[in-house]
Amino acid sequence: GRRGGLWTYFGIFFGRLFISSNIPGSSSSSLEKKATVRSSSQRSFPAMTFLLRYQIFLAYGLTFVAFWRAALKEQESLTNALAPLGIEGTHISAVVKPMPIWAIVALGLYGIASVGYGVATFSDCPDAAEEIDRQVKEARVALEKKGVKL
Repeated sequence: GRRGGLWTYFGIFFGRLFISSNIPGSSSSSLEKKATVRSSSQRSFPAMTFLLRYQIFLAYGLTFVAFWRAALKEQESLTNALAPLGIEGTHISAVVKPMPIWAIVALGLYGIASVGYGVATFSDCPDAAEEIDRQVKEARVALEKKGVKL
């Protein structure tokens, strides 16, 4: 299934904007034909394969900051729009103001989970271990022939 949701679509928008402005004579359809898949988040959107990781991160980050600043400026409009649902303005303020802190916390948790998953699924290489054992034995034999005691 697809992952990323709304943020992925904003990343695509910024990605296509970047690509169309920096590659002369290229259209998104010709780029999609030439694109190669680099990661699971880019499979559905080949245009993002040309962006570097920091560019994708900046696109998501700038989109988040833009929405956050708009939400800060338009708290009264949000309060009026969500009043029929029974959500008070103080609740909106309590959610909107600390959003950057929660974004940093979520990014940190994602990093920890990624490293943990990588460590948990790290596969052993028995062939490589056997080769190293063989090389150590050969080195010991060679050193013993030269008179080194181990």
